[in-house]
Amino acid sequence: MMDRTATRLRMRPSTIVLALAMSALTGISLPAVAGAIPANLGSDPGFGGAPLPSLPAPPTTAASPVMNESTLVLFNNSIESGNYLSVSSSLPSLEAFDAKNNEVFVEGFYSGVVDVINAKSNKVVSTIRTGEYPNTLAYDPENNNIYFGLQTYDEVSVANASTDLIQRTVSIGFEPLSMAADPKSGDLFVTGWNSTGTAFLAVISGSNGTVVTTFSFGADRFPVAGPDGLAYDPASGVFYVASVVGGTPGTRGNLTLVDGAKPAVLGNVSLPFNPDAIVYSTSNGRFYLGNQSGTDLSVFNPVAAKVVGTVKLPNTPSLLTYGAGPKQVYVAIDGNVSVVSAVTNKVVSTFPVTRQPDGLAYDTKTGNLYISDYVWNNVSVVNASTHRVVVGSILLGALPYNMAYDTANGNLYVADLESSQLIIVKGSNNRVVGYVPLGTTPYGIVYDPVTKDLYVDDYYADNVSIVSGTTNSVIGYLPAGLNPWGIAYDGANHDLYVTNPSSDNITVLDPATRTVAANLAFTTAPGAIAYDAKSTTLFVGEYDIGNVSVLNAKTNRLIANATTGSEPYTISVDPTTGDAFVGNYASDNVTVLGPKGQELGLSDAAGVGVFGSAYDSVVGEVFVASFTTDDITVINGTTGLGVGGYTVGSGPVAVAVNPVTGTVYVANYDSGSLTLLTVAK
Repeated sequence: MMDRTATRLRMRPSTIVLALAMSALTGISLPAVAGAIPANLGSDPGFGGAPLPSLPAPPTTAASPVMNESTLVLFNNSIESGNYLSVSSSLPSLEAFDAKNNEVFVEGFYSGVVDVINAKSNKVVSTIRTGEYPNTLAYDPENNNIYFGLQTYDEVSVANASTDLIQRTVSIGFEPLSMAADPKSGDLFVTGWNSTGTAFLAVISGSNGTVVTTFSFGADRFPVAGPDGLAYDPASGVFYVASVVGGTPGTRGNLTLVDGAKPAVLGNVSLPFNPDAIVYSTSNGRFYLGNQSGTDLSVFNPVAAKVVGTVKLPNTPSLLTYGAGPKQVYVAIDGNVSVVSAVTNKVVSTFPVTRQPDGLAYDTKTGNLYISDYVWNNVSVVNASTHRVVVGSILLGALPYNMAYDTANGNLYVADLESSQLIIVKGSNNRVVGYVPLGTTPYGIVYDPVTKDLYVDDYYADNVSIVSGTTNSVIGYLPAGLNPWGIAYDGANHDLYVTNPSSDNITVLDPATRTVAANLAFTTAPGAIAYDAKSTTLFVGEYDIGNVSVLNAKTNRLIANATTGSEPYTISVDPTTGDAFVGNYASDNVTVLGPKGQELGLSDAAGVGVFGSAYDSVVGEVFVASFTTDDITVINGTTGLGVGGYTVGSGPVAVAVNPVTGTVYVANYDSGSLTLLTVAK
């Protein structure tokens, strides 16, 4: 859990994860010799190292079939016509409930958006693009405004909560950390600090969005960040601002009292602990304060101006919200939410949530609690009285990285790096129908039609998850090398081949016995891998040296080394001809190789940053995704020549095909969507 008294500037996850993906293949010291022979493979006796025969020249290019384009937005399960550019959220960490419009606003810190969830349908219905790093959020029911602070620019923006359109952005001169609206005037009170560690408060007019006043309320003071860094006492009209005061030795907590009518500082109350949250209970007129270094809540009486009680918790509190209906305080704790009765000041229940709760909002109409989780990148809905789950997961964003199609159940499985799970898309209607939680970083994925299981690389766990296509659950794990990346299935011997770039080898797995059948050592890092059933051949891309090693899958011996373009990153095979199409990331082209790795002299231009590809047997074409230019290049499988292309979503990284209908799925990493290309009828 992050320290809410600290600045939270971070890299975008797409930058981090893609950098890791690239460094997995480039961050190792490797021989700079093209065509390096794998260390323990040797030459295949069937070829004896002799030159491979050349293939006849390809025929002329045929016209490409017309395909219709649409977009499946993974995080709200909607299908939009054409190339729809959705905005995927990341790190949901703050929430606010709008009773007038019956909506929940969820801030996505990394992605610079605020998602709007309809509290009736529990679906994302709108997205507000905020700018970089929105780090605090508040709703003003008096003027029907939603406010969000922008950490990078020391600004606050106001949007109309009905239209979700930004009305104004104002500079406040310091980094906003927490905010709350005055229910009487509708003015917004914003706390924060500047670069010298001085705490400030700004008041923004709820009627016109201008800054009314700004003043300091303490040097070397660190206001609590988040939605509950300050709270309003309706009995006195006073705001209570929680902060940590620097001192020697150690630190101490503080409450600053601010008159909401004037506004002006009325005084300070010293606390014997460092607060990390504050919330007001209307049922007993008390404030509840979380202790960031303890496992308790302090009950503060504003009339007596002192702590009058303590509530013991299972763990350190990080976030608070109050439910007026059941008269309960809800406390976010690592992996759980504790429920505290405002009548008895005791914990009455603790229930588990997905991973890490970082946002709480209470729906005053339905009595539901909305809990955002920045690890799974979703929002779950729990009945605040019964503590039973109403909706298990409202996905706010996705980083789809790879895909596999299950021919038995007709589902597409999408590996999502954002939530570390598989998103299940039903092939018959192209809708999200479920999720399978996984490990940390699912990279490669392949389907085994014999066991009807899916196998998913976990890059950081150094293993392969076994997912049942029947039960849609993890049923076991297989070992791999260091940072498993690519994976292929051999339909003849039913083995799995897993490339491990950080240990320079391929792990051969027997799914039937769940054991390692062999380890194939390489002198360079293996990455992309594809299997040709017709010739029982494996094509293994070696990213650093512009080479593809061609292996006999029966003997696991080397057949040939084929020179490709710069940084081969994806390989697809035409099962009819056995030709391999090698997408080269750095040279922005596709090299065509023969069934045994023959260099045919064919090279097709593609977009910038070739990243993923797949062969569509229904239309007889290869679809190649280019990450930087957001497009798909289409190559005729018979001639090996380019025949057209499509503009798709932001950051396409992978391609999969429904082998029955020929529908092409393109995973758009940055926009959290799938582009659907369907054969026109």
